[in-house]
Amino acid sequence: MRYFIQPSIIFLLLVTRGFSMSTWEHEARLMTHLFGNNTFASLTRPNPNGGGALNVTIGLAYVQLMDLDEHHQMLKSNIWIRQYWTNEALAWNPTDYGNISVINIDPVHAWLPDIVLYNNARAISAISGGVLYQFKKKLVLHFDGSIQWFAPTIIQTSCHIDPSLYPFDRQNCSVILGSWTHNGFELDVFAQKDSIDTEFYQESSEFHLVTSQSRKLVQNFSCCAEPYPLLVFDLVFQRHSTYYFINIIIPTALITCLSCLSFVLPSGERVTVGLNVFFTITFINLYNMQKVPQTSTTSLMNRFLHACTVLTAFCMCSNACVLIMLSLKNVQVPFFIKYLIFEVIAPSVGLHTNEMFSSTKRREDSSWRIKTDFQVAPKTIYTRIEKELRKDFWRCCAQTLDRCCFIAFVVLFLSLSLNFVTVDLRDSSRGKLSS
Repeated sequence: MRYFIQPSIIFLLLVTRGFSMSTWEHEARLMTHLFGNNTFASLTRPNPNGGGALNVTIGLAYVQLMDLDEHHQMLKSNIWIRQYWTNEALAWNPTDYGNISVINIDPVHAWLPDIVLYNNARAISAISGGVLYQFKKKLVLHFDGSIQWFAPTIIQTSCHIDPSLYPFDRQNCSVILGSWTHNGFELDVFAQKDSIDTEFYQESSEFHLVTSQSRKLVQNFSCCAEPYPLLVFDLVFQRHSTYYFINIIIPTALITCLSCLSFVLPSGERVTVGLNVFFTITFINLYNMQKVPQTSTTSLMNRFLHACTVLTAFCMCSNACVLIMLSLKNVQVPFFIKYLIFEVIAPSVGLHTNEMFSSTKRREDSSWRIKTDFQVAPKTIYTRIEKELRKDFWRCCAQTLDRCCFIAFVVLFLSLSLNFVTVDLRDSSRGKLSS
């Protein structure tokens, strides 16, 4: 039995080796036929049977959003480029070469379409500069002359950033591809699909890819009379606002709410709290300004931070006015201020039942009776009553101003917060509908 198995194994090895060598020989003969004596024909732009422009089909697979630099307005992407065209000079009959129908060839042996990235935003150095015809990946050549060229690459394109709704913004970026030297009469480009392939897309932690579409654009440049067809791959990204809500918006809102403490704290602590809150919000605003592009358009985040800064400054100014009123002990209160405080403002803010106002009115009545009925009263008694009366009047004015400023602060802060919540809800619903 052993003597029977060993010759069988040797026979199978010889047959397998003979088959492999035969396939290799066929492929070697085919390569010699295509590129040995036909070098210049393989490197010349293919000429279709009917003449006219050569059709190049381009497909784009978007793999990863690596970075969207708002400050420099650039998009860095990881993509797969797929190019298809036909070169009839490289066709062969499979039956003449061992039924070989597909081979892989080096790109230096064949003509390549000079597809470049028109909105490139990197240095011009080979592939990194948007030159998409210097890949080292092999071409897939079929027997009928059709060629497939797949290559992965990392590109960096310019993208106009609109920061008006930041961080609830939606950015539209594009990848523009086309031939650099061949006009539309020599080479025409077509999109493989109406949309970008996102099967292998890795979701970004900062942006959500809402839509991805492709369209054809025929461009006429000032240098040339011929049209140049271009393929525009549009990408729409929606920013995830949860990070900004948790780390910037909510802390800033809570810090701004601390300004309310200045309306109830003693006079010595009001200025300290107001200054600390003001400097904290200013620091957050400076940090946020480094994230958005320096344009004339003010983002929604900046408007929110500016509004919080203004509210804090408003609290500081109102507290300063209150402290000034409390220090006016020897200044007579004008009549129109008395009327405005006691008859108009105080009742409208809920201070008409305050004991301080009623005691101040009684003290004013007693002062008037002493002045009219007891002309011979000791001057010191009248002076003391007048001094206490002026002090009470200014205290009432300060309390009324405190209440008015507190109500105004609450109304403005709630309006600002409601505006942000409305924008976020509208943005979230729009993102769900797009998805």
